[in-house]
Parts: sequence; structure tokens; C-alpha cells
Amino acid sequence: MPLLNATPATTGAPPVSDLPASRKALESKLPGQLKDPVNRVVTAGMKILYDPAQHARIAQIYDTVAKSGFTPQKIANGMVNLLGFVVTASKGKAPFEAIYPAGVILLTYVLEDLQKTKGLQVTDELVKTVGSLMRTAFVKAFSGNGAQPAARPTHPVAPPSAPQPLLNQGA
Repeated sequence: MPLLNATPATTGAPPVSDLPASRKALESKLPGQLKDPVNRVVTAGMKILYDPAQHARIAQIYDTVAKSGFTPQKIANGMVNLLGFVVTASKGKAPFEAIYPAGVILLTYVLEDLQKTKGLQVTDELVKTVGSLMRTAFVKAFSGNGAQPAARPTHPVAPPSAPQPLLNQGA
């Protein structure tokens, strides 16, 4: 099942994702007990993404992603880093089971931003790839032994003002 719905392409190009519709579909498929915790994690992530004090830092990260050719791994790493900020800010109180679904919803906002500000063409394939890479990076970052999720990241998460965020690592 595709992560996001596609708008049919008329030029033979890959289908372009309808991010707002996909976000709504993702939110509607959440189990009832996860809706509130996911919403809280998304709200915390949005505060980080759209905090005027963080604007320059987020713009710098978006520039780095654009300059790297919108490498899916860099986008996925950046999303997991964002989730690490949320967990750190919540002092470990963010429910583990809500973090990844919230991250996928936040991914739709980030991809929408990159589409509007940096010209990224968001396709279903890109979203699937980033989502898969995000899941792998998420498990690695948030698992104590690689199998059982921990309540907090096991890898240090740099604060937003750090000179070398996780986003700049890997390819």
C-alpha cells in the first residue's frame, strides 16, 4: 500500500504526491489510542520546524539537503534528528509508539516545505524511500540493542544550533 496518494502525471513523469491529502489519510488511519500522543509529537515537531528562533537553522538544513541533490538518506536522517529533538524536549515522556507515526506526518510537512522553497519534486517513490530509510534510522537511533525500542535515543542528538547535525552525516 503506498504511503502517499499520487496525483496522476500527464507528462510521463513520476506521479507527484498530494502531501496534504496524504497527511490527512495518515492521520485518519491512526488507532484511536495513538491519535492524541501522535498529535502531541507532531505539534512539538512543528514548534521546532516553525519556531522563528530556529528559522535560520532550519533554512540552513534545507539548503544542505537541496545542495546534496535531495538525497533521501539525508532527508531521513534529518527527520530522525528532528524526532530526537522532540524526545529530548519531552524529557523522554513522548510515547515511543507515537514517535515514528508522528515522524511520517512531519515528513509530509518537511517535503512540502522543500517542494515550495527548494523546488523538490515530491514523488510517491521518494516518499516511500525516505519513509523506509527513516524507519531504519529510527530503529537504529531509538533502540537499545537493535531489537527492542528504548524510550530515548541511544545516540546523542545534537541541539539545533550544533555545527554538524545528523543531517550532514551519511549519504
